[in-house]
Amino acid sequence: MISPNHSLSLVRFLLVISFLWWGRIITAEAQEVATGQAIQLLLEELPEGEEALQLEETLRQLLAEPLDLNHATEEQLLQLPYFDAFFVRNLLLARSKGGGRFRSIYDLKAVPGAPISHLPLLAPFLRVGSDRPRTVAPLRQDFYLGSELTLPHRRDRYQGIGVGLRYVGSRQERHSWSLVLGQDRGESWLPLRKGVADHLSFSSQYRQPHWQVLLGDYRLQAGLGVQMGQANSFFSRSEMTGQPPSLSGQLIRPHTSFREEGYLRGVATRWQGGPVQVALFYGFERLDARIEGRRLLTLYPGGMHRTSKEQRYRHTALRSSGGAIVSYQKGKLEVGSTLMGRRYRTAEGQPMVAYRREAKPELNHSASLYFRYLQRHWLLTGETLLAPTNRRATLLSISYFHDHIGRITLSTRYLGADHYSPLGMIESRSSSRRDERGMQLFWSGELARWWTGMVHLDLSQKASVKSGLKPEQWRLTARADYREGRQAFQSRLTFTKRSQQPLRTAFRTTYLCQLSSPLYIRSGLQFTHLSDTPLTWALFGRVRYQPDPQFSLEGGVHYFSATSGVIRADQPYLPWRYYVPMLRGKGLRTTLQTHYHLGHLHAYLRASLTHYQEAPTSLLPSLLEVAFTYRL
Repeated sequence: MISPNHSLSLVRFLLVISFLWWGRIITAEAQEVATGQAIQLLLEELPEGEEALQLEETLRQLLAEPLDLNHATEEQLLQLPYFDAFFVRNLLLARSKGGGRFRSIYDLKAVPGAPISHLPLLAPFLRVGSDRPRTVAPLRQDFYLGSELTLPHRRDRYQGIGVGLRYVGSRQERHSWSLVLGQDRGESWLPLRKGVADHLSFSSQYRQPHWQVLLGDYRLQAGLGVQMGQANSFFSRSEMTGQPPSLSGQLIRPHTSFREEGYLRGVATRWQGGPVQVALFYGFERLDARIEGRRLLTLYPGGMHRTSKEQRYRHTALRSSGGAIVSYQKGKLEVGSTLMGRRYRTAEGQPMVAYRREAKPELNHSASLYFRYLQRHWLLTGETLLAPTNRRATLLSISYFHDHIGRITLSTRYLGADHYSPLGMIESRSSSRRDERGMQLFWSGELARWWTGMVHLDLSQKASVKSGLKPEQWRLTARADYREGRQAFQSRLTFTKRSQQPLRTAFRTTYLCQLSSPLYIRSGLQFTHLSDTPLTWALFGRVRYQPDPQFSLEGGVHYFSATSGVIRADQPYLPWRYYVPMLRGKGLRTTLQTHYHLGHLHAYLRASLTHYQEAPTSLLPSLLEVAFTYRL
């Protein structure tokens, strides 16, 4: 147990770190961040989940071989965070007018819509190449091996954590392959009669300029994600980054992460000829379900199989899906359609009655239409399911951009009372919402020199209630960012009101400063308040020491008081670890992490100790995490 005097001294120390910006700060011209920090700083500002894992994979590839601004395509540019449709369009126009030449990445400052304050963060992933042809390594390989272990510290109780092995290779940018082997926390490494390992994923892809074929595990993205159950991810990303939602630029991609849901195992192909693009796919996914006879009664979110109930329903059903994605792009307009058919079977392959929220008991079909219209100042996007009103889902977004005003976006949505997105059930619980209509209005732009801001308002109510504009729940978010020289400041305030629930207020602020060449400090404050409950709050601080690019040492403390809620833990970046602990109770969490870089090998070691003043029912363990990456 921590004594009250010790806790008070600790809080004072953290307050001093959190408000160092009132003192003397070293300032300089816009400075690129250290390569070792580049991925961590970007991921800390963006959403979690599969979006973050996909972005991490893209950033790791670009860190090894930065994207050439003078030759990059629209699809490649849109993969970068903070590069939205408006800015990419203006970048391509400026490049064509300037003879296809940028002399420096900071020439982008003159392009309308440029994310000026984030260019130092993006600098390690970009380059300005020469006219000489780029040499491509004949063979590239990327290895990852990681493990988490519990430390016997105080009263911590936990059921193991697991290990992960990931291998991705490619040859001449045409043929690529991957193998992922993982074990989640507390799960059996070799489950009897359930497969080779807890999670085994593989893929093989062959690409040409106008077509690709993929065999194994893959993910689908099309339109605004209505058909694929990913619409919530598209709009949450807009709320986090302040960028208007746009269509997915990559229809098919290999599944190479440790997440066990949201992908198909089978075959997919894509062909593009001029303005027409066609993708065909067929595959199946294993579902965790409760079954009686041939009837599927309940679907459970997949991924975790620690308890006896989770193990009993592990992979008890199969869902096969097949279909097509067709799009046509001409000038400023792009239109497309998705077609999908689904059938359910038992784990032994016997036909089964579909899930109760499906339209038909046997084979189910669904289709959607989507479009995008982009010009200099306007962006219109939308997607709708072709279904009866009670099963329909429709999203529409209108965005306006001006170099001095910023981006203003109005989005509307309608989800019928019987709407059901099967892939969304596994991809994200919240993306399978139904019986809802609402709107989102947000603005993002520059507040002053070095300052950017965002205001986001979300209103919604039940679609079955015909009471005009009387929102049953709403959320208001305001965000301000300051980034100049060697310091960055970010603050976010959110008010949330749900039906028959008290108002919830959440605030988080972080400050990052480079005091000297090898020394970085990150500190922050966060709290959540709900009426009639004690305040949930936390203070955190991290110090990073990096005397040279080959070695870094980072230590942090996180004091939290969350007896009536939860607090997201603050911890350094570790490759491919998608688990971020949530803190409950009252106490102190300390972390110490080292990173050693020798040639192609990166080695990470992180220890996290949790001390409790007031312990919750479920204790967070003290962890020891090890990770190795090797890239050729």
